[in-house]
Amino acid sequence: MRTIFVAFCLACCPLAAMAADPAAKPAIHYTDDEAGFSIGLPSLGDLDGSANVTRVIFTGPVDEGFAANCNVQLQFISIGMDGFLELSKRQYRQMGLKVEREERRIVSGRPAILLEAAGTMNGRDLRFLQLAVVTEDRIWLLTCTGLKDENDARRSAFMAAVDSFKLIGTASKRD
Repeated sequence: MRTIFVAFCLACCPLAAMAADPAAKPAIHYTDDEAGFSIGLPSLGDLDGSANVTRVIFTGPVDEGFAANCNVQLQFISIGMDGFLELSKRQYRQMGLKVEREERRIVSGRPAILLEAAGTMNGRDLRFLQLAVVTEDRIWLLTCTGLKDENDARRSAFMAAVDSFKLIGTASKRD
């Protein structure tokens, strides 16, 4: 009986240490009903002091050698909306892509811009849908990428993701 008690205590010590360490607790909980799993994701470090952090990447199944995807990045840069727009257009041109559409929006009370670009990269005709929410010290960047000739359903799904994007907590408040 004493051996079982000691074994139980030894097994519980790491769990108790994890419970005492806030960094060991999941900071984000993600559930994917379609894929059939749920996961508690840890905090992987303080965002302050970073230049660029990709917070999440979602990919679909590979089709014709390419997986459609959406990702959200935080870019810690102070360039304003016009600076971001100029930089993005220049980067798209450098990659051989053409901006086909730009639309100014408001997302969670903040200025935002939606860019749609297309072109060939690595032998594939791609379409990019990019939503940037710009504040004084950072940019939230949602980018969805798919094959250019995919049906309208993919574009509609990407637009639904763009339209659902919101800032939460203090990020949604004006400074």
